[in-house]
Amino acid sequence: MASYFAVYRNIDALYDVLLRVSETATLAGSQTDGSNLQGALSSLEGARRDLGDAISQLAVTHEQELANLRSAAEAAAAAAVAKPAAPTKTVVDDGPTASAKSAPSAKKKKKLASEPPPNAAPAPQ
Repeated sequence: MASYFAVYRNIDALYDVLLRVSETATLAGSQTDGSNLQGALSSLEGARRDLGDAISQLAVTHEQELANLRSAAEAAAAAAVAKPAAPTKTVVDDGPTASAKSAPSAKKKKKLASEPPPNAAPAPQ
C-alpha cells in the first residue's frame, strides 16, 4: 500500500509540473506544442485519477477485511470465555475389581443352569 502512495505522489508532482509547462506553452509557445502538452496533461490526469480510485478502493477493501477479522476474533474470544472447559475425569485401572472376582464366570453359569436345584423333586416319569 505504501508503494502505491509513493507512485501517486510522484504522479501528482509530475502533473503539477506538466500543468505549469502546458500553460506556459499555450501562452508563449506554438499552438502545436500547447495542444501536445494538453493531450499529455489530460492523459496524466486520467492516470492520476484512476490510481487514486484504485488506492481508495484498496483502502476500503482492507478496512472491510480488518473489520471482519476483528469481529471474528472478538466472537472467538467471547466463545472461549463463555464456554468453560469441561472437567476431566481420570479413571485408573489397577486390575480386576472386587465385583469382577465374585461374579461367576460364564462356564460356571452354564454348569449351574444345567444342574437341577438341590431341593427340587425329581421329575415324574
